[in-house]
Amino acid sequence: MSQKRIMYAPFNFSWVVPDKLACTGWPQNAANLRFLEKEGITHLITLSMERKPPIDDLPKGMKWSQIYIEEFKAPTVKEINQFIDICQRAHFTKDVIAVHCRQGRGRTGVMAACYLVRFQDFTPEMAIVQLRVMRPGSVETYKQERAVVKYYDALRGIREERRREFAELPALPERTTAVELGLSRWKMPVHISMLHRYTNSEKPIKKIPNSLPSYVCKMYNDNF
Repeated sequence: MSQKRIMYAPFNFSWVVPDKLACTGWPQNAANLRFLEKEGITHLITLSMERKPPIDDLPKGMKWSQIYIEEFKAPTVKEINQFIDICQRAHFTKDVIAVHCRQGRGRTGVMAACYLVRFQDFTPEMAIVQLRVMRPGSVETYKQERAVVKYYDALRGIREERRREFAELPALPERTTAVELGLSRWKMPVHISMLHRYTNSEKPIKKIPNSLPSYVCKMYNDNF
């Protein structure tokens, strides 16, 4: 068999959210990368400075991002937010993410647990337990467990602050135009990113539609 056709899974590969997020150990060679490509992975995120994939062998079109975290250390909330931002963009671009560290357990487990907290509405405890059932050995240290809790607390604080801001807006009639709502002046990028999921289009919308239904408050709460 041609060397170019050989492929096999990296150590500790599995799906956490099918067709959205996979976790794995370090992809060591081109055969590992071809396996990821076959699985539909379009964006690879490396957390391990000490173990990087062979970048020259990345399949054409596969994106690569790096968020370097020292082994057995807990990522900061800032580093977790970097990962979550990539995942948020992937939802819009339909990218499929694989995240890895050296063995796909500690650092990778923290990021995957925070993904469940952010996008699946898990509590930190539920996210860690679920991940350990799916991927034994995930989230290896107490500090890594605490990192998931800290992210949850930070996320909850942001959501409450934004809900308070939104609650201060005047009540909307059943149908309100974007101009009447003043979205062109108030946090327009936030609302554009939220509104795309409520349209029939598969692509993110480029501008606010002329009419905005009154479920904007529910939409705001769903997303924040």
